[in-house]
Amino acid sequence: MGGGVTVRAPRALRKAVGRELSAVLGAAAADHVIARVDTAYEPLVAQIPDANRGARHLLRIGAYSIALYRSLTDEQIATQPATELVSDAVFAAIRPGRDMLTRLGRLRHRDRLRAARWSSDLARRFYYAEPGWRIREVAVDDGFGMDITRCVIAEYFDQLGEAELCQRVICHQDVRSAEHHGITLVRSGTLAGGADRCDFRYHVPPDTAPHLSLIHI
Repeated sequence: MGGGVTVRAPRALRKAVGRELSAVLGAAAADHVIARVDTAYEPLVAQIPDANRGARHLLRIGAYSIALYRSLTDEQIATQPATELVSDAVFAAIRPGRDMLTRLGRLRHRDRLRAARWSSDLARRFYYAEPGWRIREVAVDDGFGMDITRCVIAEYFDQLGEAELCQRVICHQDVRSAEHHGITLVRSGTLAGGADRCDFRYHVPPDTAPHLSLIHI
């Protein structure tokens, strides 16, 4: 099994999926789908490549997202609502970690932009380290930016024929995260979408409440 990854699904994501499915389908149907997801997850997680601990956590989220999406569409749930359910569950699962880094950034820096950059740098050290990611900083007026020229998550989804799902669920979390923290994200393309890079250009609007921060996923 790649990278010594356990078959156990990410707990926070599995709980979020249970809540989302129960609200949409009812408890009995939700339990049925989750059982299918757990079965589908095992062979997917076995294909996760070697990576550091933080990256493996994100890759397990990716594997579970694919298993969930495929299970929902197998249950004749249409593409759009299935995608939205997966995206909502992922956002609910990863939000506590993002918010924790946000709070740390606020404690570290009073300036909103410096706090946002510090939180992003911390996330990069733990989750987005080489060799799974190649990231270079880019100078941005009134903000900060980075270009990602390698993303192991995009590669993993592409390997499984799910590059479009990666765009609609995983890449979309960058946008949701920015909105959640009052940050403006400008991006022209993603690796999962066929671009040669994922470009991130972050700006803090002048009317945003103070001490906001951000990490990307």
